[in-house]
Amino acid sequence: SSAASDVYKRQVHTLSGGEKNFTALAGVLAMQPKILLLDEPTNGLDRKNMEKLTSLLRELSLPMLISSHHHGFINELATEIISL
Repeated sequence: SSAASDVYKRQVHTLSGGEKNFTALAGVLAMQPKILLLDEPTNGLDRKNMEKLTSLLRELSLPMLISSHHHGFINELATEIISL
């Protein structure tokens, strides 16, 4: 696996699922959104990357609407939870 700093040099099809998720999130954040809508953002992430994502999202001062089956992840971030 390449160092994170080398990701920008690689073809998209060679990125892991986690690398694609973080790259997509970086692209969205570069657009300075007023709200984040995330659909299963932990899908395909291992524990290390799930913790990295949780930490990153916790540091953002953006309102978020997150759809997820991962209860632990939601409990770490959510101020309100609606279960369906």
